[in-house]
This record gives sequence, C-alpha cells and structure tokens, in this order.
Amino acid sequence: MSREKSFGWKPTKLEGESKFVVKEFNNEVFLVNERGEAIEVSEKGSLAFLALGSVGHQAWQKVKSISKKHAKT
Repeated sequence: MSREKSFGWKPTKLEGESKFVVKEFNNEVFLVNERGEAIEVSEKGSLAFLALGSVGHQAWQKVKSISKKHAKT
C-alpha cells in the first residue's frame, strides 16, 4: 500500500466521450446524451453540472432563467 493520501477519488477510464445536449420540455430542462438518457437539471444546480463544463453551465442558466420568468408572472 502506498503512503500517498487517498481522498476517495478513483481513476476511471471512460470508453469514448459522452456528449450531452440541452433539451427543454414543459418548462423543464434536461441534459440528454447520445443514447437518449436524460438528466433533469434543477435550479439548485449540482457539482456534476460544473464537471460537464459549458453544456452543464448552459443548462443550469436556462433553468434559472425559466424560473425567473415564472416568478414574475
């Protein structure tokens, strides 16, 4: 066993890149990958969306703008 500190991260090897697109349906926002798997994006956000990069940030911003529109009405 090595003497390096372990912070609970486990390196993984991903098979190919997974690409997500932002989809909006009935005032809800989803991130959908090429296999059709959908992840609902909430206004609270998540560290996972930050990890996805710009597409995660765009989805989160879209949710926030939708919730602001509905709060005004």
